Amino acid sequence: RGAAINQAKQRVEAALTEGGERLQATISAARGDLRGREALAAVVGALLTAMQANPDFAKLMAAEGFRVERVWQETIGALRSVTIATFAEVISEISPDEDTSLVGAATFGAVLVAGLEWLPFQTRRSVEDVRASVLRLTSGL
Repeated sequence: RGAAINQAKQRVEAALTEGGERLQATISAARGDLRGREALAAVVGALLTAMQANPDFAKLMAAEGFRVERVWQETIGALRSVTIATFAEVISEISPDEDTSLVGAATFGAVLVAGLEWLPFQTRRSVEDVRASVLRLTSGL
């Protein structure tokens, strides 16, 4: 039984690591050389598209991202930090006086929750519709 639990933990850890690396590469590629609001629109769209392509990973990231005392806490923490840092960087270009770490985390969280609402419950909407909705939330920056 202990070996089976260890194997399950290793599979979750591997899924988080691999998924996190792919997600960060996708978001970084979408941002490219874009700056400010264009960059924000690109990273929001990239995250939503990635969630659509891999909803199981999105659910795992949402479920485990805010839990503590997990074996894979370090891995999920690193994924959150890198992803939120990308959002924070873009926010700082739009509104340099903001608390970019918190606003970046809030923006990332808004995209994650909007995506998790959209995928099972609002399937008639397009990625662009959901992206536009999230971007309206950030229009006050």
